[in-house]
Amino acid sequence: MKHFICNLSILYLFLPAFSIAQTPPPEVARDISDAGYVFTGAYAPVQQQGVLHFIDTNGVVAFDNILQQFNAITGIDSDGNYIENPKQVLYLVEQQQKKGITTRLGQWLVPPVYDQVDIQDRRFFVCQLNNALTWYDNHGARLVPEKYTDMGYLDGNYFEVKENGLWGLYSKTENRLVLPCTYQQFDFCGGCERAGNYVMAMQNGKWGAIDFAGNVLVPFLYDHQHMNMRSDEWILSFTRNDKQYIINVTSGREFPVDNLDENYVLHNGFLVWTNTAKKAGLISPSGKQVLPNVYSQVDEGFPTYTVAALPYVTIKKNNLYGLADTNGIVLIPPFSGKPLQVYDTSTIAGYTNGQYSFYNLQGKRTTDKTFSEITWMRQRQVLQVKKNGKYGMYHLATHTLTPVVYDDMNELGGDEDPLPYIKVSKNNLAGLLSVTGKTIIPPLYEEITIIHADAGIFEVQKGEFSGVYDSTGKIRIPVRYTYLQTNYARGFIKADRYDKNDHLVNTFYNIARDSFVVKDALSMGGISAQKQLIQQSDSSYSILDVNTFQQTPLSWRIIDIITNNQRFLKVKQQWENNWQLLEISTGKVLPDTWYSIEGCENGMFRVTDSNHLYGYLNSYGQLVMPCRYTNESLFTANGIATVTETKDSHEYYGFIDTTGKAITPVEYYFDANSQVEDYIYGNYLLLVKNEDDVLMGVADNTGKILVPIQYNLVWIDTALHQFLVNKDKKFGVINHQGQFLLPAIYDDMVPSYISRQAHHVQLSWPLLCRDKEVLYYKKENGDRLPVTVTRLLNNWEQP
Repeated sequence: MKHFICNLSILYLFLPAFSIAQTPPPEVARDISDAGYVFTGAYAPVQQQGVLHFIDTNGVVAFDNILQQFNAITGIDSDGNYIENPKQVLYLVEQQQKKGITTRLGQWLVPPVYDQVDIQDRRFFVCQLNNALTWYDNHGARLVPEKYTDMGYLDGNYFEVKENGLWGLYSKTENRLVLPCTYQQFDFCGGCERAGNYVMAMQNGKWGAIDFAGNVLVPFLYDHQHMNMRSDEWILSFTRNDKQYIINVTSGREFPVDNLDENYVLHNGFLVWTNTAKKAGLISPSGKQVLPNVYSQVDEGFPTYTVAALPYVTIKKNNLYGLADTNGIVLIPPFSGKPLQVYDTSTIAGYTNGQYSFYNLQGKRTTDKTFSEITWMRQRQVLQVKKNGKYGMYHLATHTLTPVVYDDMNELGGDEDPLPYIKVSKNNLAGLLSVTGKTIIPPLYEEITIIHADAGIFEVQKGEFSGVYDSTGKIRIPVRYTYLQTNYARGFIKADRYDKNDHLVNTFYNIARDSFVVKDALSMGGISAQKQLIQQSDSSYSILDVNTFQQTPLSWRIIDIITNNQRFLKVKQQWENNWQLLEISTGKVLPDTWYSIEGCENGMFRVTDSNHLYGYLNSYGQLVMPCRYTNESLFTANGIATVTETKDSHEYYGFIDTTGKAITPVEYYFDANSQVEDYIYGNYLLLVKNEDDVLMGVADNTGKILVPIQYNLVWIDTALHQFLVNKDKKFGVINHQGQFLLPAIYDDMVPSYISRQAHHVQLSWPLLCRDKEVLYYKKENGDRLPVTVTRLLNNWEQP
């Protein structure tokens, strides 16, 4: 409503231009500051003698400066990134050179008493006072007593703490020191997937390992660097006398090594130990040697995609590979030129004479077939094999082979959710196989795409035509359509093609029933989830029930769907005729005719008659408001509409409810530059009178006057249910009960936001007000804060 908003001349925008001073009431001593700004949440900035402070809603200085603004976090995602809560803004603040953390709404998480506050890990805040440290979580709970000179984070429960120069361990859950401060240093694998039940510790300059009860698991004999960190049965970071050792925590046994890179822990927790003689053996997680150090290599006995670690390892001796189990038994003596791959106990891939074949645990071949490559597919039970440049599949469940005849072969789906289909190509044409090797779609098509994976529905394309197959290999839709569109939620595929007259026609196929519901229709539109409006190829209409697939023919020549409505269609026989309502369930046509029937909004139809005047029908098609209005808004969710009438060559507006009852008279001045929707603000109605000497007020959704129609300007805060008013260049605030919170005696008021194009405002309490040449803050109860500012802060960016 630009006509009214242009009257805004002094509010907010001109404040920085004023030089303001204040004379406070004599009974209250007030601080006089240079400048101030509106409250953001619980705090407002004020400047005194060039120094910035932030006051709280009582006018007390809360802190001096905001050092950093950041969002609270609710957790950490699978990639290790913070999950932020944008609605909870936190401030790292400083008060008299002390630091703390508060929320924007005024909740102190860390009181401003600390010399330093570290927020690098936003799950926890590290706070230092004098020489003592403590930690707070992001809910404001202190985790560790404020008595330690240094601290470190282990796993969220355990914290390493330092006292009198030595370290101990503090448990948050037990709220006590579980290891005394008698250690020189701790180390722990904080980034390991598995939480350990021990820590590495230093005493008398040497490192060992202890559990959280203080029991020594590995004696204090070693030097240590934070590298190759683990949290399982193995320590790979200890040295003694410049000699590298691998330590088994369970047994305390040490294994000397020359090159740590030649030693590694397998997925099953067994250690491949290469001794100083460069021979590899196998050590169990308990520290027992199960394979002697006689091999040039010991490694995993299973491929990458094995679901679980199998109890086998490959062994290498004399440049040949064999297989042993984790009990130390050699199952297959070394014979293979490449490492054996165990897929199951009767499918072990070995390599001889330049080819792969399959063997069992006894080393006997289980097939006479050979292959140049074998790859484990994501389907787990299928191997892709290759020979002479062609691909096939070997099936572990049946030990059968899909012929090796395809030029290319690719699995469908992602790494985490592979689909049970294999896309193949042959002679540059695509086909589809099941994981069992059955041909679903022969390789005859230029492209195959998934329509619905779970249902096994696929689109194939050949030239300019498309069709549909299912996972059994059945052709559901012949390959003769130019375009397919799927609405699987409703169980339909829409297939378009051009008929002999070059008209685009639609066929509708139901997937579940495997049948063509509609053939060669001109259009199909959704009335509801259960009903569709069909226009047949001869331009006649019918209603399709998608549950029963029954079609009900309609005799009307012109039919249209009404949005947000499932009861009626609008119909007529000729374009020049008026519209009528057809009740879908009964087939009954209501007798009234309308020049236009607009969409249904909140249960009400907006209609016009032949004179282009507006009226309303209810959801049953009954006239509740005759066509008498020159303009109307659609009904809001609160059941309110704005209506207008022309009187004495000018439009006036009022409001009605869904029964047609007038909420207010149609007597308010309608601005020609506005829209009918501009006068409704949630549950509040803006009332305007007079064209030249404009007066405004506000009513609620029952028509009750909350703000008398006597103000030059009114703005509505729908969140706080308050109204900013201006009369004779004086401002005040009225609440939703029509009572003054602040009388209209102020020369200006500074909201946190005001719209230039509408009557929206956002008030922020305590509210900054100007009285003559003074600015001060007023509470909703009328109390005044003991803070006065001489001007509005210029160029202040709200924190």
